[in-house]
Amino acid sequence: MGEKQLTVVRQVNVIIHCAASLSLELHIHDALMQTYFPTKGLLHLAQGCRSMQAFCFVSTAYVNANQPRGSLIEERIYPLYDKGAPVQQAELVAKLMHLPTEAAKKETQRLLRTFGYLNTYLLSKTLTERMVMEHDGTPFAVCIVRPALCGAVAKAPYPGYIGNASGATSAILAIATGLATFTGYGPDSLLPLVPGDVVAAVVVAATAAKAAASPCAKGHSIYHVCSSATTPITLCEFANHIADYFRCDPLVKQNALLAPTQHKHLQWVSDADFQWRAMLKTTYYWLICMMLRMTGQGRLATKLMLGWNTWKNLGSSAMDHNMRYSCRGARKLLHALPPAERAGSMLVWSAEQGADWGYYMRTYIAGVKHRYLREAPLLDDTHGYVP
Repeated sequence: MGEKQLTVVRQVNVIIHCAASLSLELHIHDALMQTYFPTKGLLHLAQGCRSMQAFCFVSTAYVNANQPRGSLIEERIYPLYDKGAPVQQAELVAKLMHLPTEAAKKETQRLLRTFGYLNTYLLSKTLTERMVMEHDGTPFAVCIVRPALCGAVAKAPYPGYIGNASGATSAILAIATGLATFTGYGPDSLLPLVPGDVVAAVVVAATAAKAAASPCAKGHSIYHVCSSATTPITLCEFANHIADYFRCDPLVKQNALLAPTQHKHLQWVSDADFQWRAMLKTTYYWLICMMLRMTGQGRLATKLMLGWNTWKNLGSSAMDHNMRYSCRGARKLLHALPPAERAGSMLVWSAEQGADWGYYMRTYIAGVKHRYLREAPLLDDTHGYVP
C-alpha cells in the first residue's frame, strides 16, 4: 500500500462518490467498468479505513424510469425480475462480464427489454445501487442520492452558474439556437428539473446525517433530489421561458445554417410525427456537418451534431415519463435543521424555501447565453444575472 493510500486509510471517515460517465449507450462491459466496478473498489477502500462513518453514492432518479408513466416514485430499491426470479446483482454482473462481447451485447438487449430500461447507463446504475445497499451497516452507513435533471445553481456561487453543457443546459442551447423546434413530449408532462446547488446540499446533508447517525436519517438511505413532487414545472413551461427570454433578449450572432427560431415556441407532435421529423432533421444536419468539415470547421460540426442528437433523445416520447419523485428524505433533513438555518436552506426546491421558476429560468438562460453562446446577457434587475 502506497503512502497516499495509507493516508486515506488513516484519516478519511466519509466518502462521497459522484464521479460518473454520461455516455448512455456504452457496451455493457464498458458501462459496468465505468460505474459498477469503480464504486465497488471505493467501497472496498472504505472498508479498510479505520474511522469510516459514511459512504454516499450519487446515482440518478432515472433508475426507476422503467416504472409506469405518471408514477409517484418512492425512495427505495424497486425489485427486478428476470424469467420470474428476483435479480441478484452480483450474479448478473458476473454473468455479463464473462460473456464474449457480442453475446453480452445480445443478452443486454434482452435484459433492457425485460426490465424496461432505455440504455446500459440506467442498467449499470441500478445494478450499482443494489451493490451499494448491500454494504449498508458493514461496518459503516451508506446512502444513495438520486438527482433528476440537474440545471444551473439557484443561489451560490451566483444565480445562473453552470458547470457543464449536459442535461437541461443542452436543451436550452438546442431551443435557443433553433436545433429544437418540435418535441414528442406531452405539453403538460413534468420536467424533473432541479438546481445544482439543491443537489449539492442534499448530498452533503444526507452524508453528514448518516455519518452522525442522526435521528432524521434513521431508516432512510435513499434521497431523491427533484422538483416534480414539490414545485413542478412542465416541459411546455420550460420551453416557453426560453422562447420568452430570447424574445426580450435576442441573439445577435446568428449561424446562417440555422433558422432563427429562438423566439418561437416548440411544436408538440405525435410520436410517429416526431420519428419521421427526427429522421429528416438528422439527415439535414448530417449534410450540414459534412459541408462544415469540408470547409475546415470540424469543431463546429461536432458541436452541432452533438446538440441535435442530445435533443433528439431528450425530446422524444420515450423520455416522457411524467413521473413525480418523492422527496421525503430531503424534507426530513430540512425539518431537522434549526429554524434559523431552515429558512435559507436549499435542501428542497419548494415555494416555502423560496423557489421561483421565473427568476431561476431567467438567470439560467442568461448564464447559458454568456458562457456558451458568447454573448452578453441583458443585465438588469429583471434578470439579475452577474457573470
